[in-house]
Amino acid sequence: MPKWKKVKVISRMDLSNKASNLRKKLGADGEAPIDIFKLVQKIENLTLVFYGLGKNISGVCYKGTQFSLIAVNSDMSLGR
Repeated sequence: MPKWKKVKVISRMDLSNKASNLRKKLGADGEAPIDIFKLVQKIENLTLVFYGLGKNISGVCYKGTQFSLIAVNSDMSLGR
């Protein structure tokens, strides 16, 4: 049987603070939408790909020790 990782639950307030701090760190406006394509180019060892993932998944993230990956579902519109 696989062992599951314990997941830390973060409150909405903490999550909002983390998002705000990250926006500041990346030089992004506090309210405007972020151009993730431009942003990804600034982050080392992060790859963004478009891949068909069906109708039920918007995207997938993976964070590893050597690299990280964001897969955006190419079967869905970008505004979803």
